[in-house]
Amino acid sequence: MNRSQAKLTAGIDWPVLGMYLALVFIGFLAIFAAEYREGDQVIQNLLAQNKNWARQVLWFGVSIVLATGIWLTDSKFFTATANLFYAFGILLLLLVLAIGTGVKGSNSWLELGGFRFQPAEFTKLCTALALGKYISAMETDFTKLRSRLIAVGMVMLPWALLFCRTKPAWRWYTWLSSSSCTEKGCPAYCS
Repeated sequence: MNRSQAKLTAGIDWPVLGMYLALVFIGFLAIFAAEYREGDQVIQNLLAQNKNWARQVLWFGVSIVLATGIWLTDSKFFTATANLFYAFGILLLLLVLAIGTGVKGSNSWLELGGFRFQPAEFTKLCTALALGKYISAMETDFTKLRSRLIAVGMVMLPWALLFCRTKPAWRWYTWLSSSSCTEKGCPAYCS
């Protein structure tokens, strides 16, 4: 292995990657075992995406492509664009309020052609990135009430938008805000 290859793979947490692949494989086997019937055309079902296990394979491929893209991206990109992603996530939640569609009783989905997704899941990631950027900034002083209120406001805005339309997802946001407070050294009442 030459130096550039060694440098490229140095940041990979191999045990975590191995566990991820094992869990995906076990999940795939469980879904495949539940759905497979003797005589099923495996290749045709995979290409047609008409079985749950086939969609699992598709999304595994998508996740590998996204993970590779994130891995190859300079980490400064995420710091530089955290607030932009946060604003985009809030915009998506506002779109859900206006044009969201219902799936199994939850009106928290956006449909683009034949593709459906929940913006709340993307916004969770965006909130974590923006909050992490804010909390780690040198000028953020968590001994001051203003800094704590800004952090809480960053968490509560998407929570309020979610609460308007979806089943309450407040536990995740409560956990996020309390864990970020304890990491930065907030008083005990914050956690």
